[in-house]
Amino acid sequence: MPIKRTLPPASAPLSVGDIIHGFAGLTWSRKAFDHVTTTICKVFSVDHAFFVSSGKTAITLTLQALTKIHPERTMLVIPSFNCYSVPSAIFRSGLTVLPCDIDPQTLDFDQNELGNILERYSVQILAVFATHFWGLPFDIAALRSRIKDPSIAIIEDAAQAMGSTSGSKPVGISGDVGIFSLSRGKALSAGEGGIIITSNKAIAAELKPVVDTLPGYTPVQIVKLVITNIILSICISPWIFWLPKMLPFLKLGETLFEPDFPLLKLSGFQAGLIKNWQKKLKWLSTERALRVTLYNEKLKSSNHITLLTNVWPNENLSCIRYPVIVKDKTLRDRLIMESEKQGLGLSAAYPDTINSIKEITIPEDLPHRNARYLVDHILTLPCHPLVTRRDVDRIVAMIGSVSC
Repeated sequence: MPIKRTLPPASAPLSVGDIIHGFAGLTWSRKAFDHVTTTICKVFSVDHAFFVSSGKTAITLTLQALTKIHPERTMLVIPSFNCYSVPSAIFRSGLTVLPCDIDPQTLDFDQNELGNILERYSVQILAVFATHFWGLPFDIAALRSRIKDPSIAIIEDAAQAMGSTSGSKPVGISGDVGIFSLSRGKALSAGEGGIIITSNKAIAAELKPVVDTLPGYTPVQIVKLVITNIILSICISPWIFWLPKMLPFLKLGETLFEPDFPLLKLSGFQAGLIKNWQKKLKWLSTERALRVTLYNEKLKSSNHITLLTNVWPNENLSCIRYPVIVKDKTLRDRLIMESEKQGLGLSAAYPDTINSIKEITIPEDLPHRNARYLVDHILTLPCHPLVTRRDVDRIVAMIGSVSC
């Protein structure tokens, strides 16, 4: 890759002040955790918040808690178009994945397929994952109306959507459990980390002793975490991002099935990094919303792409990446190749459907036609604060020129 200004596909940049608060969190970790716990619970109007080392860890511990409440239930319904982190956590928990095809226009479940799965596996389903892809709202109320069995929990996968809203409510609070991710490229970053929020007393009662007894980061892991965050806070700049993008061991932008991951508490350093999370998240959400609006205006006349944001015309959308559907796969791939040449930060979504993961066993007759279509046709555009208006114009112009 040539040395040139290169936009990261997604970013929640850390400031010098964030890093300083991180070091303070190492010294006064209890104070840092009390602060973020209190503010998270207050802002999201929930009774309990738990902080762990990753979104996958958050999902795993949530599933362990639900399994203790309903040990007879072993199946999880998830979108067949999804990040591999979700099936990784389910596999790690020893449970069964039930991928459900989705509606390519709304990224909600295909309602016919969801109905079939709920009818066929009703007594075996432990929970259904409702995923807010890139910050786009998922209709939790409609999903809840479809689930007649109160023993089936709704896990609101808001890993990509912290700070987004659905109507007047923040996402993450309408299900039985909400999951946020603090990894790089998410809505808010601490380098890595996960948050579980819930007001369900039974689930919280199972989670608390498990989270309290999790091991913490070792000194070596803390040093690695500090160094990684400092380096990434520098290298996320578009003038330097070409460098980490050239280093394959960083696995930037990769979606991997990796069920072997540590289950740890969040460190004091990470709690310190997000000390001012509310102010930081509000700024990030506002900046992303501005760029979403720009893309909406500048791409609405394109004949080659479908704007997924059009489904929510009355929402003030804040997306970590701006998703569109390119009608022709060859054109989608050409756009990504041209973006690589120009350093514009366009990217695909996931490498394949959940049904294609060889390591997991799922019923073979579950369709995934729409998910397969999205794998081949989704294109995401960067909309983080490092994207300038000139960048947006260049991206729109490139899409127009390649589409001709």
